[in-house]
Amino acid sequence: EVGQVNGKAIEGLTSQDKATLNEELRPYAAVITSATGSLSSNPLESGYVAAKASTTYSKTNEENVLIKSLFNAPANPVDTGLGQGKATGFKSYTASAQVKSKVAPGVSTGALIVQGTDAAISTSVISQVPSQNFHDANLFGVKDVVEGARVQNKAMWDAVTGYDSQLANVQALIRSLTGVSELGEKAGFTASNWNAVKATLGQLAFKSGITDKPTDPFSAGAVLSEVIEDAYN
Repeated sequence: EVGQVNGKAIEGLTSQDKATLNEELRPYAAVITSATGSLSSNPLESGYVAAKASTTYSKTNEENVLIKSLFNAPANPVDTGLGQGKATGFKSYTASAQVKSKVAPGVSTGALIVQGTDAAISTSVISQVPSQNFHDANLFGVKDVVEGARVQNKAMWDAVTGYDSQLANVQALIRSLTGVSELGEKAGFTASNWNAVKATLGQLAFKSGITDKPTDPFSAGAVLSEVIEDAYN
């Protein structure tokens, strides 16, 4: 309980509760490390979250999703032009609360990986040779063109040989599945939750050629072994 409105208990999480929960779940997050972040001692902090949330406003009038503010004196004094046509301004207002919900991220994470790799290459080049970045290209002065080309070619080589986006994807998958395995029962997963996990693995089994259809029976161990082998090879 985080408060009460007209005697009704309002349940939710405090900012501290959210921070604690985020800290506990961080090791299991579906975060894909970036090309630059993979060189960091804390790669998950600069990675890409393979998830997406939409923000809307509550359309109900229930008190637990409304924001009410009351003022001792009119918030918009007379003759300020802010009184919304009222002679004495207003002393209260009610607004809808923001509601966040999960939505499918689509291919957005893949696009971020490509853009992040471009950024890693350009960052390396700019740190060594005076240049101006233009999205996925760098502009050098006449006297720096030859050296700039050499540095950029090496930066490109280092990025594509030192960073494996497919491996980063698999590591994110393993972190998430580890979280499901270790925290599922504690979190009170329902049959629907476990079926969703099974459906995800079924899709991997199908795409890996282990099964003919996503709904065919499969071994979770065989699926993960195949995915991991593909990533490391």
